[in-house]
Amino acid sequence: MDGNFQDWTEVKWDKRGVRQATESKNDFIKRESMNDRRISGVLSSDKINKAGSNGLGDKVMSARKLESETETFKHKTLDPSIAKRIAQKRCELKLSQKDLANKIFVPESVIKDYEKIGSKIIPNPNILNKIERVIGRVRD
Repeated sequence: MDGNFQDWTEVKWDKRGVRQATESKNDFIKRESMNDRRISGVLSSDKINKAGSNGLGDKVMSARKLESETETFKHKTLDPSIAKRIAQKRCELKLSQKDLANKIFVPESVIKDYEKIGSKIIPNPNILNKIERVIGRVRD
């Protein structure tokens, strides 16, 4: 019998599958992960073709356009009238800041921030609801 009917090329097995003898382990892992991403739709040829770019494409604003932008972005801060009402109603019920904080399960510093006029605190609706449950309506 002639041994020509068998393929004797070396094949190496890895955790991820079969790889060719001439292929390094790192090359195999890269190829397999690229194939997996292509199959799952995460990687497309568009992303491959844009490799090396900053990824912004058409989204880049010119400096002039950016400078002419006039919109200002600010966080909504606590209304001073709400801060006054919280302090007044808490005092009417003869509660200290610590007592109110304990009743709504927050640190005392949170109550201090909510009562401080001119505070830069961003109002949390959940905390305001808890305060209103204990002392009554404070929002308009």
